Amino acid sequence: MSVFTQKLSRLRCSYSTLLRLSNRREHPQWLVASLSCRRLHLVQSSTQGVEPDDRHETVSKSEIMGENDYAHRLFLNSYKYAKSMMLRNTAHAEVSNEKAKELLEQDWSQKIGNELLSAVKKLSYNISYNDERIDEHLYKNAFVAMHNNHQKLNDQDLITLTRYLVPFCQYLIKEPFCQQFYKQLNLECVKRFMNLSVNNMLALCDTFYEMAHSYKSEYIWYAIRKLGNKPQKLAPHHLIQVLFFLNVCRKLPINMYELEYHLEQCFDELTINEVGVAALGFFKTGTKIKSHWLLSRLMTRTIAELNYTDTVSIGAIAKLIRYSMQLTEINKLKELIDAIVPIESRLTLMTLNHIAHASTRVSLYHEELINTIIKRLNNELTTARIKDFERLIFYLTCFNVDPNKSVYHNVIQELRAAWYTSRAQEIQQFPYVISRLLIFLSYVNLYPTDLIERVMASQFIHNMTTGKYYLVSQGYMVLDYSLQVEVPEYSGPFLREPLRDYLFKRYFLNFKSAESSRANILLTHVLQTCQEMFNNTSDILVDQLLPHFMTRDITFALDEQNRLVSIKDYMSKFEPGEIKRISEEDRKNIRWIVLIMGYQGVLIKHTNETVTRLPIGLLAARIRQLAKIGYTPILVSHVEWEKCETQEERYNYIRQLLFQNDAPE
Repeated sequence: MSVFTQKLSRLRCSYSTLLRLSNRREHPQWLVASLSCRRLHLVQSSTQGVEPDDRHETVSKSEIMGENDYAHRLFLNSYKYAKSMMLRNTAHAEVSNEKAKELLEQDWSQKIGNELLSAVKKLSYNISYNDERIDEHLYKNAFVAMHNNHQKLNDQDLITLTRYLVPFCQYLIKEPFCQQFYKQLNLECVKRFMNLSVNNMLALCDTFYEMAHSYKSEYIWYAIRKLGNKPQKLAPHHLIQVLFFLNVCRKLPINMYELEYHLEQCFDELTINEVGVAALGFFKTGTKIKSHWLLSRLMTRTIAELNYTDTVSIGAIAKLIRYSMQLTEINKLKELIDAIVPIESRLTLMTLNHIAHASTRVSLYHEELINTIIKRLNNELTTARIKDFERLIFYLTCFNVDPNKSVYHNVIQELRAAWYTSRAQEIQQFPYVISRLLIFLSYVNLYPTDLIERVMASQFIHNMTTGKYYLVSQGYMVLDYSLQVEVPEYSGPFLREPLRDYLFKRYFLNFKSAESSRANILLTHVLQTCQEMFNNTSDILVDQLLPHFMTRDITFALDEQNRLVSIKDYMSKFEPGEIKRISEEDRKNIRWIVLIMGYQGVLIKHTNETVTRLPIGLLAARIRQLAKIGYTPILVSHVEWEKCETQEERYNYIRQLLFQNDAPE
């Protein structure tokens, strides 16, 4: 190792240590006192605004458990993790329901120590090996006794008790008496077991995870925070377990960059499926991979070991790639998709969805993947989830796949046929998913008005938000205004005026993109060029013509002699939130020009070097709608603009777009 590398490594460790020095809660005496503060933080963070990012959206329990169960089984089936997983009970004793009921009806207030442990052990055997369940309320006295006496147990007996409780909690975790004891047991373990060995600490975390997969564990939270803040002391397989529990707990006060650095160091010591588990840890905590080497290595190794990579791991890796990648990784992503398409038959539709969304992240068009997804979606219409429909329709509309394709019609017909029958519960559970699906269909000018009427109904919106209208997404604004522009014959409900005004003010009125964004930089340069070319600054406006699209465009009008026409007074008559429609009378002998910025990210690509002049779905919808309200939209491609080396070349490029009538519309 070079001197520079050694110093860099020490610097990273020192930085991590400094982050921890000021945190006195590392000591067990501070842990329990701080629990109420952390609970408050958890509640506050969970009530923040709805985000389109699927890291934070509500997902079905089966979807979460599928990934987590897969990772957990991976640990159970590997000898490497044997010492850091909960000790499995290999003994078996048959305890009938009759004997268990007799035991439950005894006086539990007198059971302490070994007698308490023995009784719980018998009940654990009963609940583990009997399919017929005893009435939940009969367990209350037993849990009250454990709540009152567990602090009297020695350390080993307390750990043994937690193992015996695993089958109980899986069955009874929703009962108040079980929840209360579960929390109290967590607190007691936090007091006693924060200084165990790494293996024993992870094994105890695994025990609490086995108890209640989706229920918050204070012990897991503090144990993983402690282990995660010292990743240099973790073996590679321990690092994977820590990342698994980070996936379970989501956000913890841990320096994730340190975990990434140590993952990079031990990357080749891990199997590709272990890397998939690690990917879930980063993705679910909202952590992007910063190392370009690691991200590139992740894709390269996935390509090389694709035949040994499970579908869940491929999906997890694809999610992290989507979240972390930059435009420089497009070619490597294309190689990955090229390798995945031939094996699509062994992948789930959900995994294909994650791969598809990785390509939309950088607008990478892949015809074979599009055809594969269309075929799979058509074949799995009755078994696919509405969430699969929504995400894959988004993928197809993002690349402007022909609206005449049968897949759109088939999805719409499936929704019509099953709305009130086989899919009624799914729609009721995830109403925002069905509304987003219809919004995405509008990108390609598809408006199934009978379905739109249902999601635009006031009662549907009220049920979706439980009366909290701040949870209504900006997508509803897009659908509402798009109907006004493109479906004038629509006679169904629109958003109520107060709600529309609120959404406009919240999402669109004061929206400003960063001055350093690609869109803003391109817009500023093009605006300056137009002003210099026409020698006019007052009659060239930057305006938001369609209130449901955040982006502002360069707007001006030309008469028959291609001279600028003053439009400032005309445009000022429109109220905020109003569609700035140009009447036929005002279009006579005047072209109302809109220059739309085709910056990186909104133009479809085939490779990193091959960028088309075709806009992505949302931009294509905006261009189409601008034409329908009386404007001549012209797309300024950043590729063509960047080829212009002098100001004169830029003038010529703008003149070509304006006067030779060869711009895409």
